[in-house]
Amino acid sequence: MDDTSPTQKQRAGLYAGNLGYFRKPHYLRRLRLWCFLATLILSLVTVVSYRYWKRDNLFSKGALSQGHARLAQDCRACHTGAQTDALKARLSESKDARSIPGIVKTIFSTKNPGNGSPHAHTAAFPAMDQACLSCHPAFGLHLPQSSDLKLHAVAAGAVSVRAENCLVCHREHMGSARMALPDAAQCAACHNNPAELSHHRQSQALSNPPVKATGENRNLGDGLITFITQSDVKRSPVAFSDFAHGHPPFGYEAAGLSDPAKIKFNHWKHLKPDLSGAGKDRTLACTDCHSPGPGGNFKQPVTYEQHCKQCHTLQILPNLPNLHIPHRDAEKVRWFLASVRIPIENALRAEGVTDPGVLAKRADTEMDGLRIRSKSLTLPDLEQRVFFEGDPKDDPDVRRMRAGNAKFLTECAKCHDVTPATVDRAPEITPPNMAMRWLQKGQFNHQPHGHMQCAECHAAAKNSKLTSDILLPTQKSCAECHRAPDAKTPPIMHGKTDAHATHTSAEFQRKFGGVKWDCQACHVFHAPAAATSAKPAH
Repeated sequence: MDDTSPTQKQRAGLYAGNLGYFRKPHYLRRLRLWCFLATLILSLVTVVSYRYWKRDNLFSKGALSQGHARLAQDCRACHTGAQTDALKARLSESKDARSIPGIVKTIFSTKNPGNGSPHAHTAAFPAMDQACLSCHPAFGLHLPQSSDLKLHAVAAGAVSVRAENCLVCHREHMGSARMALPDAAQCAACHNNPAELSHHRQSQALSNPPVKATGENRNLGDGLITFITQSDVKRSPVAFSDFAHGHPPFGYEAAGLSDPAKIKFNHWKHLKPDLSGAGKDRTLACTDCHSPGPGGNFKQPVTYEQHCKQCHTLQILPNLPNLHIPHRDAEKVRWFLASVRIPIENALRAEGVTDPGVLAKRADTEMDGLRIRSKSLTLPDLEQRVFFEGDPKDDPDVRRMRAGNAKFLTECAKCHDVTPATVDRAPEITPPNMAMRWLQKGQFNHQPHGHMQCAECHAAAKNSKLTSDILLPTQKSCAECHRAPDAKTPPIMHGKTDAHATHTSAEFQRKFGGVKWDCQACHVFHAPAAATSAKPAH
C-alpha cells in the first residue's frame, strides 16, 4: 500500500464543517429532474394522443395475418367487449380466485383455469365470436354439427356440438402470412378427451322412420345420392388421439351393411380379358367406368350413355347402327315399339334415303327382318323381348354366357329390376339409385393418389360378383400411409421410385407412413351457408 495516499480520517476531514454539501445545487441533479419531468409530460401526451386519434395499433401484440391485414388499424373490429386486463381475465375464469391463496395459485399456475378445460381461457372473449361471425356468417357451425345437417331428414336423432370460441383454433397475431389451420394437437385437446366430448355434445330425438339395417341410398336434398346407415344418438362419441390410433371405422364398414343399388353388376366378369363388345384382346380398366370428378374429388357417376352403351348397345336392327331403343324411360320405349316403322324411316332418311319409293321398300325390308327375328310384330311380343327376354330369345336348354352368345339385343332385365306391365302403364324399371357419396363426414380426392393402382385400395373388386358388395377401402388401410412417420423415416418420394429401396412410392408410404395425417386433410369444420337452414328447431 502506498504510504503517501491519504487515510480515511484525512478524507473525512475534507468535509468538516460542510455536511450539507448534498443540498447545494448541482447540474447533474438538475438534469435528472428535467429528464423525469420530460418523461412524465411525454407519457401524458402519448395517452392523450391515443385517446384523441384512436391509435389502437400502439398496443398491437404482432402483425395480423394475410386475410385480416386490412384491419390492422382498427383493433375494435375484432376486440369487441374483450377483457383487456390479462390478470382480471385470468382471475375471472378461476373458481379458486376467491381467496388470497387461490389468487396466488391462479396467478402463478401454468395451467389454464376453469374446471381443467383446455379452452376455458376463451370465456373472457365471448363478444369476439360475434365480431368474427359478422364477416364470416357461414362459419358458425362446427363439423359434427354441420355434417349431420343433411342427415336430419333420415336420422334417428340430431347431434350437435357446442363449439368453443373461434380463437381456440384460429390464432391471430402470429405473423403476416396466411393464418395457419389448427394442428392435430388442437383437435386432440377435445377429441382425445372423453369428458370434453360428452360435455360439448348435445342430441335430440327425431321422429324419422328408421333406416334399413343394411343401409340405404338416398338423395338428401343436395343432388347427390348418399349411402346412409342407422344412427344412434345415445352412443357415446369415441375419443382418439389421431387418425392412426383409435379413429373410428368409416360408416360403411359396419357389419351387415351392403350396397343397396338396384343394378345387376359383376365386377369380376367385367375385369376379365377380351370382353365381347369391348374390342378384341381388350381388358377394361377401372378408369374406363370410374372417372374422377373435377379436381380429382370423388368419382363421376356411372351412366349408361358414357360407360355402358359401347358394349351394351340398344341397337334394334343390324343394318341401322344409329337406330337405338330409348334408354331410361319405359313409356318412351313402349311408344317407340308401337310405332317402330316411323323411327326406321327417320333413320333411313338420316342415311340419305330420300326417294319415297326406295324409302318405303327399305322400310318394308327392315320390318320383315324384325318380323323374322321376333316371329311377330305385336306390341306385347316386342315388349316381352325388349324388357324381359332379349332378341333373339334365350334358349332355356342352352344357357350360355352373355359375352359368348349370339344375342343381338340384351333385355332390360339383364341389368335392371323390371316389373311387368299393367293395363295402364308400361313395364316399370327400378332406378339404379347408385350411391355417389359413401363418406358422410369427410372428403376425398383421388388426384394425390394418382401414383397408386386402384387395386391397392379396392382389392376386393377383382373377385366381386355381387352388386351388394361394398368395395371401398377401410379406415385401417388408409392409416397405413396416413400416419405420423417413424423417427427414421426417409423423405417420401411421391410418384417416384424410392432411392433407398426397390419398391414403389406407394409401398414406401405404407411401410414408413408420413403422408398427410392431420385432421384438415379429410375434414372441413364449418357448414356451408345454405346448410344453416337445415338445422332442426329445438
